[in-house]
Amino acid sequence: MTSHVSGDFNVLSGNVSHNGSVMSKTDVDKLHAITVTAAAINAAASNPATETITAAGACSVTVPVSIITIAAGGAITLAAPTVAGLSKVIVSTNTQSVTLALTNCTGGTAATTATFAHAGDSLSLISTLASSGKWLITGQGVSVVLS
Repeated sequence: MTSHVSGDFNVLSGNVSHNGSVMSKTDVDKLHAITVTAAAINAAASNPATETITAAGACSVTVPVSIITIAAGGAITLAAPTVAGLSKVIVSTNTQSVTLALTNCTGGTAATTATFAHAGDSLSLISTLASSGKWLITGQGVSVVLS
C-alpha cells in the first residue's frame, strides 16, 4: 500500500499537526517510516515547473510555465494535452514577434495560432480531455493576437 501525504506539517509542544489538524501517534509513526529513493528524487527534479524556450521548437505539454526568450523571434508549437486539468502559462520576454502554433484549442476564438509581439505578453490555458485533449484558453495578454 502506498500513501501520499502532502500539505503543511507543524511541530509545536510535542504535537504534530497536518493542515491544522493534530495527528495521532499512529499517524506520526507512519511519517517516521517514509522513505524516498534517489530515483524518485531525480524524477521529481527532472520535471521542472518552468521551462525556457530559447529556439524554435515545442513547448512541453506537462511543464506548467513556458518562458519564451527567442532573441530574434520565431515559431514554436504546443501539442494537444494528454492529461486533463493541467494549467499552462506561456510568457514572452521578447520584443520580437513569436508565433505559437496551437493544437486542439477551444475558448476565446478557438485559435490555431497566438502571436506574441511584446515582452510580457502571456497566454493562459487549461487542459481538458472532454473531446480528445483540448486546450481551453482562459486568459490572454492585451497584446497577444489569437487567430
